Amino acid sequence: VLSAPQRPSRPLEAGDVVRAFLVAGDGGEEAAGGRPGDVLLSAVRVVAADAPTDAAAVSLLVPVDDAAAVVAAAAGGQVALVRLADGTRPLVDTTVG
Repeated sequence: VLSAPQRPSRPLEAGDVVRAFLVAGDGGEEAAGGRPGDVLLSAVRVVAADAPTDAAAVSLLVPVDDAAAVVAAAAGGQVALVRLADGTRPLVDTTVG
């Protein structure tokens, strides 16, 4: 679940490709497991996103080796997403057919 400052101003949609950054949690504490600004995921696909409100849930398709670090950071409110340009290839993707 991401607050407004942790996600792009234009609502995310399934199919968007985003980059995930580690950020300091609420209250300005240091980021766990790294430094604020570290890239957690360079390019991943959004598979589902709630309509934006004060907080919106976003589901990402992530490589298995990165899942634990991303879940830990997200649980602490320490993930921010930026939308990448159309045509950017994600690290992993859904299989068609």
